[in-house]
Amino acid sequence: MLIYLTGYMGSGKSKHGRDAARRLGYRFVDLDSRIEQHAGMPVKEIFARYGEALFREMEVAALRETTSLENTLVATGGGTPCFEENLRILKSNGWMVYLKMHPASLTYRLKRGAARRPLLAPHLNNLEQFITHHLTERENWYRQAHLVLKGEGINGKVLAGELQQLLEMNHPETQG
Repeated sequence: MLIYLTGYMGSGKSKHGRDAARRLGYRFVDLDSRIEQHAGMPVKEIFARYGEALFREMEVAALRETTSLENTLVATGGGTPCFEENLRILKSNGWMVYLKMHPASLTYRLKRGAARRPLLAPHLNNLEQFITHHLTERENWYRQAHLVLKGEGINGKVLAGELQQLLEMNHPETQG
């Protein structure tokens, strides 16, 4: 079974996902790290050199590669589910789980490293306002997840427990 963690950057997809995968006995894949390995450069550099459009092409290709994996938890990028093809891949190949967080919580988590994130760097002076607006734009995509979990206060142990319950159910596409 595949589990795709989605949510805004800073929601804990990678940090808590890695721990949850270990607790579940699952493999862990960070989609951004996989893109960086293929490109031979960090996401920030891909954005700077080639722009967001090429990054998104690389992202969908990396996402397609995950569909052949088994017993894997995949931490997606914050924008991954915000495109029709990506959303279709996420929803039809496993469980899509949204780690939902309030903009103030995300701002608190992201402000220290915002300059290293291509989408946040231009908005350092009005970070919470930007995150609030950007999250609002993405919310309709995120809410299409099979499961929505409150991200504040979640850790790898709690996430693993929630995901274990999910795994005990039938695959989302087989439910009638």
